[in-house]
Amino acid sequence: MPITTSSQIEILPLNPKVPEQAGVIDLIRKAFFLSEEEFGYEIKIREALSQIWLRLFQLCAPILQDKTGSANGTDDKIKRMMVHIHEHYSESENLFHYMQEYTEEFLFIEQACNSPMATDEMIEELEQYNRDTVKIFQRGIEEGILKQTSPVLLISFCYYPIQQIFKEWRKEKSMLPKVDFEMVFQMCWDGIRR
Repeated sequence: MPITTSSQIEILPLNPKVPEQAGVIDLIRKAFFLSEEEFGYEIKIREALSQIWLRLFQLCAPILQDKTGSANGTDDKIKRMMVHIHEHYSESENLFHYMQEYTEEFLFIEQACNSPMATDEMIEELEQYNRDTVKIFQRGIEEGILKQTSPVLLISFCYYPIQQIFKEWRKEKSMLPKVDFEMVFQMCWDGIRR
């Protein structure tokens, strides 16, 4: 199967709630826990990778056999997702509420932003959102509300702590079973205000 040259498969999302996909996720997770000190490590890792690839090929087979799928299907889906996010983020009270209300979209866009498969067009659209955010923070700096430093650094102090705490908090066996997000916001605010 010409998987590596197929325009129908640019990104293959894996959902732990779908049994076939959960199996692949489990194989990947197990591969990371193999110890280099273990006897036959190289053979075991090769076997694990072969199993992962085999399962991925099985998941891709129906997509590759579908001759009606457009080459830009993934790009179109991502564009629709980004429009959805842009529209709904502005409705949310704050970043945490957005992440809570639209968890799947939030996790998807986070993965898409960091994907090596992201197209130039996707990156340009994401950068436009970033430029708009930078302008808001730049205004806060100019008005003396925020610390006199890079707006990107200030954004990082706001976004990443909330994002990471939220992702940990939503895990079934979280180290943070109870989180006072108002305190998290206050801590972020204290970190960036002048």
